[in-house]
Amino acid sequence: MTIIIEEIKTRIIHTLKSYYVARAAIFSYFARGNANEISDLDILVEFKGEKSLLNLIGLKLEIGNPLEKLLICSLTLQYTLPFANEFKKNG
Repeated sequence: MTIIIEEIKTRIIHTLKSYYVARAAIFSYFARGNANEISDLDILVEFKGEKSLLNLIGLKLEIGNPLEKLLICSLTLQYTLPFANEFKKNG
């Protein structure tokens, strides 16, 4: 599973930077290492500055494209400013 997460990072890092993402984290099934063919990929992002819903949709579309070839799953993109306290505790 570590290899898959590293490949995900490699494929999306440039896009995250172009959307001014301060921090990003994979959580849920992929982070725990128990993802299967029906698991969705959950990514939490924190933007630098304020962003609109269109920014979030654009980011999701751009991240989803390179991951389609790697994974057969849906992408759930969530954002918060700052990261949720619960995520920091269990991260």
